[in-house]
Amino acid sequence: VLLRTKCRYCKETISWQYPIVELSTSIILAAAYWYLVTQQGMSVWAFLPLIITFGSLIVCLVYDIQTMMLPMEIVLVGSMFTIVSYIIRSDMILFIEGLTGALIMAAILLLIIIIGKVLFKKDVMGTGDIYLAASIGLMLNFQLGVMVIMFAFIFGGIITLILILLKRVKLG
Repeated sequence: VLLRTKCRYCKETISWQYPIVELSTSIILAAAYWYLVTQQGMSVWAFLPLIITFGSLIVCLVYDIQTMMLPMEIVLVGSMFTIVSYIIRSDMILFIEGLTGALIMAAILLLIIIIGKVLFKKDVMGTGDIYLAASIGLMLNFQLGVMVIMFAFIFGGIITLILILLKRVKLG
């Protein structure tokens, strides 16, 4: 705001994407800290690796919107930091629930991809979506993971419709 959308040094215009991503990242991390640490009693040390996990999910969101692809490397980094958080928490039951969620979520997405391929004779999603679903299942467990995937499909459909209306994406 103070720089009036211009770079301080080279005076080039700064894309609207940067402040939106930075502000939303700040809000998401603050909300996650409030909920996980202050409300659920997670230790700050167990929360710290999740900052990377949340950051990787935000990067995946922006990258997916721009390219309609998911960078599997970033998804895997987020998953690894989720596992680090589990290790710090030392809660084997929670970790097993996360692993179960990862496997079930990956299986659900794989099934959707197979059914879509049979019905539409083309890819309806990429393999990056399987990794992302597994990462979400790992982080949230199966029950919450299903809710998030349902929300993601609805949100993705809305974004896709907007992109079609703006003629940035062609139908079919």
